[in-house]
Amino acid sequence: MAASSGSAATARLQTLGGLPEEIRDEPELLRHFMPTIRADFAVCETHEYRERRLLDCPVVAFAGREDAEVPPLRVAPWLEETTGRFDCHVLPGGHFFVHSSQTAVFEVIRGRLAALAQSPARYAW
Repeated sequence: MAASSGSAATARLQTLGGLPEEIRDEPELLRHFMPTIRADFAVCETHEYRERRLLDCPVVAFAGREDAEVPPLRVAPWLEETTGRFDCHVLPGGHFFVHSSQTAVFEVIRGRLAALAQSPARYAW
């Protein structure tokens, strides 16, 4: 899919389950979001991994169990990008699992922030 094609981008986004009908059915609203949608696809299509210094903080990753675009196994390599703790949460849903599993995502984030607030140690998760 070419990132510059608005109709291709919206079709792809809709296939992935990430285009709410409220936006899809309102041409003016869709036009407003198209630059962001195109830019997001362009980044994904053109990004080239470059090895860099490892992060020295914990990394918490999320993946959708039914995501055919970025299956959970493609999230696992984040483990190799940090010297800190790595946790991966595989939640029900597809590519936009954050919508269907919003409560679970927020619970993980709240738990991490609460642990951080209770411990004076840096990154004590």
